[in-house]
Amino acid sequence: MGKKQRVALARAMMIDPKIIGYDEPTSALDPELRLEVEKLIIQNRELGITQIVVTHDLQFAENIADTILKVEPKVRGDYNEKFKLLITLLISVFNN
Repeated sequence: MGKKQRVALARAMMIDPKIIGYDEPTSALDPELRLEVEKLIIQNRELGITQIVVTHDLQFAENIADTILKVEPKVRGDYNEKFKLLITLLISVFNN
């Protein structure tokens, strides 16, 4: 994990978050660092932290995710349902 990414995650963890969001956490990382990020996300999941990861790396997503919400830009009409699912997930996290 790059230095900036580690610092950002350490700062986020200091406030005991209910949710952590990641935007392409493995982009521009070599395979060894990618595995480090994967392990860290899995550790946080085991601690009960909800995490939302945006990635184009489907293999990475399959390795870390409990649930995958796949958005396919060429398919119209299903954005509404996927958006509702995401909102429902966020509401359930904040209500617990």
